[in-house]
Amino acid sequence: MARLEKFGLGRNAETAYDALIRGVAPTAEALVAAIGLTTEDAVQSLDELKSHALLRESKTADCLRVTPPDEAIELLIAHEERLLEQRRLDIQQARGEIDDLVESFVSAATETPVGSPAITYLKGSEVIRSKLYQLVGEASDVTLNMIPGSRTFSAAAIRSAERLDNQLIARGVHERFIVSELSIQDPNWSAYLRRIGEKGCQVRTHVSPPTLLVTFDHRTAVVPRGKDISNAAILIQEPGVVEQIEYLFEEVWAAATPLPLHDAPTNTDAADTVDPRLRQVIVLLGRGYKDEAIARKIGVSVRTVGRLVAEIVDLFGAQGRFQAGVIAAQQGWIEKAASPKSDE
Repeated sequence: MARLEKFGLGRNAETAYDALIRGVAPTAEALVAAIGLTTEDAVQSLDELKSHALLRESKTADCLRVTPPDEAIELLIAHEERLLEQRRLDIQQARGEIDDLVESFVSAATETPVGSPAITYLKGSEVIRSKLYQLVGEASDVTLNMIPGSRTFSAAAIRSAERLDNQLIARGVHERFIVSELSIQDPNWSAYLRRIGEKGCQVRTHVSPPTLLVTFDHRTAVVPRGKDISNAAILIQEPGVVEQIEYLFEEVWAAATPLPLHDAPTNTDAADTVDPRLRQVIVLLGRGYKDEAIARKIGVSVRTVGRLVAEIVDLFGAQGRFQAGVIAAQQGWIEKAASPKSDE
């Protein structure tokens, strides 16, 4: 049965309630006789039903009255909603207390160089992680994130990052990411980037992002102190320095390629369903041909090639002809064209 256990009602109490709504008298003796409970279990079940208001004193007679199922479910749902609301308030209070603890923890473990109040050294992965958590909680406008390399992130790390992203998105904070082209070969990482992209974050890929950096609201930046941020980082709140770090980000951003939110066709058999002339243009794009060369190759006008290229860009969900050509090569369309079937 187990219909009411999810509301905190024990199995014996639910069995007893089922018997009561079928006409069994609300007494321990009647339940013992009807469903085989021990006297102790029957008494406990009746008490449990009373505590959930599923068994109440009758207003017209000196006896107990079973609450009808439709009314009972509403009472149970209302009770659970009250518990959830209290839990939400407890979590909200705990989050505020944790923020205070994070501040104390970070303050005790950071170092500010003499004469440089806007520069703070963060030592140790726990301190760095706690400071980033704190900065995410304070962000109100925009964050810039540059993540170089092709390291693989664990599923737990991705879940943790996505929770923080969801908090920022819920507050209307605009997030922009530059990641390495190699990194998106990791399917879990790529899927995560597309999920946050669908929620409004902007994500671009670059051949070789020069450094790891994060900035918050154009006021604060965190960069590695050395080659690896996991053990030592620098927190920068000097406006001129933060501005230069963001200038570097914008320069790399301009040279980066937007990450498509959806994969381009990965099955090369899809080429067979595409118009032959369009397929031919896809192959030539992938080989780096310009519009004029494509027009001469297939015997059409440059304007027609431009229209076909626009269709191809839409087909692959690309941001431009260059990216469409890259995707065509990556997805095997050029190899497909080299097969006898493609030449038919």
